[in-house]
Amino acid sequence: MDERNGPQADAERFRNFMEARSSLAAASHKVAEQFDKAVMALAAGGLSVSLLFVEKIAPHPKAATLWCLAAGWVAFAVSLMCVLFSFLFGYHSFRREIESLNALYRDPSLPIAPRNKLTSAALLFNWLSAIALVIGAVAIVVFAIMNPPAP
Repeated sequence: MDERNGPQADAERFRNFMEARSSLAAASHKVAEQFDKAVMALAAGGLSVSLLFVEKIAPHPKAATLWCLAAGWVAFAVSLMCVLFSFLFGYHSFRREIESLNALYRDPSLPIAPRNKLTSAALLFNWLSAIALVIGAVAIVVFAIMNPPAP
């Protein structure tokens, strides 16, 4: 019998698969965590910089440009809230997956659980946070361009 196709080879292949899968899952978590931190830092920084800009550089902005400032602030706030919702849905998604795995371990005859909608919600809120961040940045840049510092 060829050992390369026997039970030991299957076990080794499975171990290699699980190690690679675990490594990719850990890397994925790290990237998601860094993304969330970056969005939070950029949105909070955008709010801070825009407040400083209004206070120090354009204390009397043109009235016609205030909508840009408001849109930027709202978008940054929405971005921060979306990251928080992403955390919340992500946490509950993991809890649900753990419960499903526990149930499958106890009773292997159970059908595999359907796609976890909380995971989709977390992903949606990640995308929304990034989109809101970009909108906020663009709105603040437009506001700054339309309100140059006084000479």
